[in-house]
Amino acid sequence: MNKICIAICLLVFILISIDFVHADTINILQQRLNKLHSFHANFHQKVISQNNSTIQEGDGYVLVEKPNRLLWHMRVPSENVLISDGHTIWAYTPCIEQVSIYSMNKNIYSTPLILIACNEIRYWKQYNISKKGNNFSFIPRKSLNNIKKFTINISKNGIINMFRIIEKDDVCVLYTLSKQKINPISSEKFHFVIPYGVTVDDQR
Repeated sequence: MNKICIAICLLVFILISIDFVHADTINILQQRLNKLHSFHANFHQKVISQNNSTIQEGDGYVLVEKPNRLLWHMRVPSENVLISDGHTIWAYTPCIEQVSIYSMNKNIYSTPLILIACNEIRYWKQYNISKKGNNFSFIPRKSLNNIKKFTINISKNGIINMFRIIEKDDVCVLYTLSKQKINPISSEKFHFVIPYGVTVDDQR
């Protein structure tokens, strides 16, 4: 019986320690993200299969401004634009002349970059968060679209260098950032004007 009690006490101690580690990890991440109010960067995308072969590569740029503002522009191989003004998300695909519109509140958990832009602990609680070096990994506590794991590399001075999404089929989408700039961004960049003739899929 004593051995069982000791084992239970040790287990409780380990669980408490994990909670403290988790809280400390969140604090470190938040401190680093707090150093960034807005930033602009180019990115290179690489999609890697389960057997480590490259499926696709692409390039684009990203603008982020707190709270909850995002412009994600994939230029090649095919153009795609994702914009959030803090309330609404527009996903525009020029080649098919269609824009889908979503509510920020309903989709913030499923959009990792917006999760970083919001920088609010109440949203992060939906994930188990761990730290290894400058890498912070988010694993959803419950099923979240197609995302299995999201990892961001952010330096001590708040510069985001890389983020990686592991999908449920173990396909890896890797984004390497370059030419990062910490500059104020015009609010007009985060508002989408629907082009004439474009099909609108409003899912708000």
